Amino acid sequence: MEQNYTKIDHELPLIPLRGLAIFPYMILNFDIGREISLKALDQAMMDEELIFLTSQKEAEVDEPGEEDFYHVGTICKVKQMIKLPGDTVRVLVEGVSRGKVKKIEQEDGYFRAVIEE
Repeated sequence: MEQNYTKIDHELPLIPLRGLAIFPYMILNFDIGREISLKALDQAMMDEELIFLTSQKEAEVDEPGEEDFYHVGTICKVKQMIKLPGDTVRVLVEGVSRGKVKKIEQEDGYFRAVIEE
């Protein structure tokens, strides 16, 4: 039996995670405090509540560029968001599917990526 798979491209906000990785079907909560990540999360909440999460190569880098994170990660659904004191947000996400970055732009103070599923 022959199976046909269609590749779907998504344009999503991207957050590079420090010291964390998430996989499809996994549920994870973590805190976000960097301005670039908060802006990406805000944009995701205004869109479809989908966001692309990938790991940073070096957790010590405070202002990552495109070369500072892996280009394979997970498309995630934001399930819950709680504002904490000190401009920090705790977010609960569920991994939906694996994705690979095709193109990255930095616009309006956050990373936005075209993701191939």
